[in-house]
Amino acid sequence: MSYQREFTDTADLHPWSSQTVFYNDLGQIEGRYQQLDAGGHFEIQYDPANLFAISKVTREYDAEGRLSREATNWDDGHRTVMMHDAAGNENWDSILTDYTAFGTILNRVMQFDDGHSVTMAYSGDELSNRIVSRTTQGTADHLYTAEFFSEDGSREVLQYDSGDRDWTSYGRSYDAAGQLTSTSIQYDDLHSLDTWYDAGDQHAWSRATQTGSYRNAEISTFTVNFDDGGHLVTRIDPVNGWSAGQIEPWAAQVRVTDLHNDLAYSVQFNDDLTLVERFAGGAWHVDTTAEGAVQQRSLDLGNGVLLTLDYDTAHTQDWAMQMTLSNACGCDAFYVAAFGDDGVLHQTTAPGQVGDWLA
Repeated sequence: MSYQREFTDTADLHPWSSQTVFYNDLGQIEGRYQQLDAGGHFEIQYDPANLFAISKVTREYDAEGRLSREATNWDDGHRTVMMHDAAGNENWDSILTDYTAFGTILNRVMQFDDGHSVTMAYSGDELSNRIVSRTTQGTADHLYTAEFFSEDGSREVLQYDSGDRDWTSYGRSYDAAGQLTSTSIQYDDLHSLDTWYDAGDQHAWSRATQTGSYRNAEISTFTVNFDDGGHLVTRIDPVNGWSAGQIEPWAAQVRVTDLHNDLAYSVQFNDDLTLVERFAGGAWHVDTTAEGAVQQRSLDLGNGVLLTLDYDTAHTQDWAMQMTLSNACGCDAFYVAAFGDDGVLHQTTAPGQVGDWLA
């Protein structure tokens, strides 16, 4: 038969003045009720028969009888704690925290008075527990924000808009020093804009952008701005796009300008695999084969950038011509475009800067 016992702290040795302990038929403790010296009380429940995955639940009430804290101990050792702003003195309504068996925070969810919430996930490492992600939703600006934190200090921020902005998603990436490295915007009209930045000014370019459209139905543009003036502009015809057939009779167009933003070189890669090049003056360095065929051209653009054109005169490559942009010394190539035998312009950039293949 279950029963209960009453205890009183007459010697004032405990933080409670009295408590009631509840026992089951086997004499095992099933619960406690503790009246605290400072007002308020504890209600504690146990699972002596091991019927549930929870070993203990502790609820704390303030002097007004309002629930202020609820802690749950699970059989596997982890613990969850729910804090309530019972008195209404804080700008948050509740905080739910999940701990490992070693007391390390795994995640935390905060509900604020204005209706928005913040959820944080942690690595759970005992020695160096760190936040790995944070999401914010329900804010007055109608933005859902997700942040991801890497071990090296870099982070990514992704926002979704449910309000009246002209975009649906907006992503940003930062390096360990907090410098912006890239952004990605998806607009309501299904167009997109991706931008990369040369954080730390490590290369001869400062910014690169790429436009896109829904199901690749329109011509996309890739642009690289050089540090000391001039730029590269590439236009890609969506051969495999959603539109019926090809938009233009060419696969790609590339235009490069010099220090003064004057045209230095342009090329059109036609669908029949022919190249139409334009050389707008400049001191070109030309290398030829023994038979007199041009196998390489290079031009210093005067802005710290060297433009190099390699031609597959021996027909040993899977491209007809390859264009490279690098620092003026010819080292540190940050952009390569191969005009492929498959009729596609293959673009790639410096590893870790803009990304892998762009088209």
